Parts: sequence; C-alpha cells; structure tokens
Amino acid sequence: MTKTFLLAAVCSAVATCAFAGDKASAPESGTYAANVYVESTKGSCLDGLDSQYPAIMYFGGLSSATNYLKIPITGSGVAMVSVQTLSTKSGKGTVNQSGSFTWVGNGFGENGWNENGTFTESITEIGIQSFAMKLTSVYATCTETIDVALVRTGTNQ
Repeated sequence: MTKTFLLAAVCSAVATCAFAGDKASAPESGTYAANVYVESTKGSCLDGLDSQYPAIMYFGGLSSATNYLKIPITGSGVAMVSVQTLSTKSGKGTVNQSGSFTWVGNGFGENGWNENGTFTESITEIGIQSFAMKLTSVYATCTETIDVALVRTGTNQ
C-alpha cells in the first residue's frame, strides 16, 4: 500500500482531513453563549484584570466581515450592556484575524462608554458548534486580552 492510499483511507474513515495551509471551515455562523475572562490589561482599561462575564456572540463565521460580542452587566443599581462590534479587515476565512472595533456600553447606574480601536484574535476550533478565542483589543488608554469560550445556541444542534 502506498502512503497516499493509506492517507485517503484514513481521511475517508473520519470524513475529512485538513492539511497545513488549508483554510478553516468551522465554526459555523450563529449565536453563541460565551464566558469571558480578562487575561491581561495594560494601561487604564474598562475591564479589570481577572474579571469574568457571561456573554453572547453573534458570529458570522470565519469569512464574516462583522461579529458582535455582547455582555450584560448588572449590580446593585446598575444594569448595562457592553457591545463590541468587530470589523474584520485581515485574515477572513482563517483562524487568525484582525481589524477595527467599536465598543459601546449603555444602561443606568454607571457612566457609559464609547471606545474604538484595533483588535487581533486567534480562534481555536473545537467543532462546528463551539470554539475558543483569544481577543486582544487596543484603544486610546488600554491594551487588554480576553479569553472567550463559546458554545452555539439555538435550533439544529
């Protein structure tokens, strides 16, 4: 048996094979439940180091131009929603992307914010229904890196 034949047999058995340089095909577009952890901060940042938040991400897929990360924030007398709009400029279709973002926070009980800057992200594919992401955002007074674990929600899981 040749190596090519063995490789073809293995790929057939597992229904797919990915090779170095192949574009990623997952995760699928959809709405994802997320957990956010603030891994590092430098400067005067909106988030505190080691903060954790539940979130929702509207992910258009690896080739999408725009994705949204929404975080509800509550406390005694405080109810706000943080929305990061990520506009991908480079790396569409791959797991390493970058671009620009706007980040708006509104509600009551605290002052809102409106920031914009640049981001880089690295996506670790877990499957078509889940993935993990390391997102570094740079804006006027801060550089912060967050880790995000995401699981797709909705129908047809």
